[in-house]
Amino acid sequence: MDISAQLQKLPFASFATEEEMRIAAQYAYLMSFSKGEVVHARSQGDCLGAVMVLSGSLCASMISDDGRQIMLYRLQKGETCVFSAQCVLNLLSYEAVVEGEEDGTALVVPVIALSVIMKNVHVQNAMIRLALKRCSQIMHSLESVLFSRVDKRLAQCLVREAEKHGKMEVHLTHEQLARDISSAREVVSRTLSRFTREGLIQVGRGAIIILDPEGLKAYK
Repeated sequence: MDISAQLQKLPFASFATEEEMRIAAQYAYLMSFSKGEVVHARSQGDCLGAVMVLSGSLCASMISDDGRQIMLYRLQKGETCVFSAQCVLNLLSYEAVVEGEEDGTALVVPVIALSVIMKNVHVQNAMIRLALKRCSQIMHSLESVLFSRVDKRLAQCLVREAEKHGKMEVHLTHEQLARDISSAREVVSRTLSRFTREGLIQVGRGAIIILDPEGLKAYK
């Protein structure tokens, strides 16, 4: 894979000079990750750098001392994570974990290159705009957890997953659903049982079949 070509897809690439992009190409590398693998955690002490997903997907979450997990945002193909470069960006400080949601590959621009590139004020502004976009996603996630009931969040999650894949089936475990809506596995299992009794879904082997998508969308 041509790393230089992939670097041109970064959100700050159009603002960087040729020399700055040459430096990025010199240090950038490809990173493979697997589902469930932690690719960045602030508690590990290392600052990874800017990460752009080339295939698969990553998710960023916060985990409490008792193991409760709140999913903050997802990173799909072509999207870039800047909070994995906090030591350069110096905007926010919070304990976050970035892990593989699906097996894939990412392009990493490490700190040694970012520290040079971000001396360019236009590159720095592009990174700040991206960080603010992620902050908006984080606030939306926290708002949902704080002010929406679990059953409504789960109904919305099921519809969203079905629409994303273009079929009325969701192939996620109860544990994965619990992470996605920031709840407990036991709560998700009870809520799915209620949805089944109400005729909204059917739980099969390895899949949740949506029988009434409009009913889920209208769930209050």
